[in-house]
Amino acid sequence: MTTYRGIRSDFDITKNMTVIDEDLVWNDLWATFNTLPGERVKMLDFGSNLRYYLYEPDDLILEREIRNEVTTVVNDYPLVTLKDLTITTTSTTVTINLDVYLNDLGTTAIFNFDFIRTA
Repeated sequence: MTTYRGIRSDFDITKNMTVIDEDLVWNDLWATFNTLPGERVKMLDFGSNLRYYLYEPDDLILEREIRNEVTTVVNDYPLVTLKDLTITTTSTTVTINLDVYLNDLGTTAIFNFDFIRTA
């Protein structure tokens, strides 16, 4: 049974534009992570500063800042509850693994987000 229904945010014409349930949640979180606060008209608080952290030196402070940013975004998203968060950084990528509880569906899901770090 479909609980969530929406439109794909990556606009890949090779895929179905309608997304449901886990795919919709993943797309919504991906869009939020990739939008800077102030970029959305009339939604100035929407988004995250995650993009800025991709250019910072790889250290414990970076991981803490990314963790705080991701936790804030997920906690503000009403469809999920954060169970676990793992962050892996290398010189070229930041990988965020979220273990979430999908509130209305009563199930859990693991979402992986990969961000490329460029010079």
